[in-house]
Amino acid sequence: MIFVSIAAFCDPWLPFTVRDACAKAVHPERLVFAVFEQDVLPREVELRAITGRCGAGLRYRHAHPVQSQGVCWARAGIGEMYGGEPWLLQIDSHMLFEPRWDEQLLAQHAEVAQQSPKPIITCYPWAFEMENGAPTVAQPPSSTTTLVMRPVPEARLDPSSATMMFRTEHIAGRNPIRGCHVAAGFVFAQGALLGAAPYDPMLYFHGEEQSLALRAWTRGWDIWHMPHIPVYHLYKRPHTENRSHHWHPEWEAQREVKHHHRLARSEERLADLLYERRKDLGGLGLGSDRSLDDYAVFSGIDYRRRSVVQEYRPDYGPLRLWSARYTGGLRQNLV
Repeated sequence: MIFVSIAAFCDPWLPFTVRDACAKAVHPERLVFAVFEQDVLPREVELRAITGRCGAGLRYRHAHPVQSQGVCWARAGIGEMYGGEPWLLQIDSHMLFEPRWDEQLLAQHAEVAQQSPKPIITCYPWAFEMENGAPTVAQPPSSTTTLVMRPVPEARLDPSSATMMFRTEHIAGRNPIRGCHVAAGFVFAQGALLGAAPYDPMLYFHGEEQSLALRAWTRGWDIWHMPHIPVYHLYKRPHTENRSHHWHPEWEAQREVKHHHRLARSEERLADLLYERRKDLGGLGLGSDRSLDDYAVFSGIDYRRRSVVQEYRPDYGPLRLWSARYTGGLRQNLV
């Protein structure tokens, strides 16, 4: 069984995503969708009709957008719906799938599991767009490179903020590559990841992926970027106001706790974790299998010394990098 985690905020594409996942899975009856929908009106009846037709399961929660506390809060709520399924697929609510996507991901996991007992498959997916009402992959995925995730060139760490932006970059070759960062909109792993690195509901948006990556990595989970990802993401236009942004003025005007307050609290929370300012984070803290110093040697991202080495470490392969033409993977455009 695959536990499919979807946090949706005022997203008209949610039914499309569930329908497409069911239609293109080899075994839709082995899917359990856990949906936390944050919208004015719930669409549970529609979603149950979709999943019922293909034999998939549905676990559903609903909250009004004004009551929502952000994506990490919603994903923490989804974690409470987990029922011990052996596999986890965490996605956004605006995704397109390839035929046999479930078999592809299981095969990829089996491949890297020969080198890592607890692998996480992740990366910012390639984009799809809607043209005349139909999904279209305008830029086909590369057939000669593998996408990996690195901090943007201007990324910096300072005492007041541990938050960084990441992007995708190309590495020549078609082999799985160990990574240092996760894409929250596409994670495939053993379901046990939900217990090992549960979501911190106090985080808001930026920093979500750094927190998940470091808490999993320091508990012995290895991050992998695969040559091919059988899912695609509908990216928002940068610098464009969108009703499905949690901080849209329509929702902000009705909330007592404003966007900037949540951002400030989230910044503090991430710094507490990655700068180890607090030792009492419990299960939401770092693990003990590997340290931040180990991570710095591996990734070039040194939270203790507030430094970022942009070049890849030897484990990543060639030092010659070039940016993907499509840069929608920047974190600010993901949700």
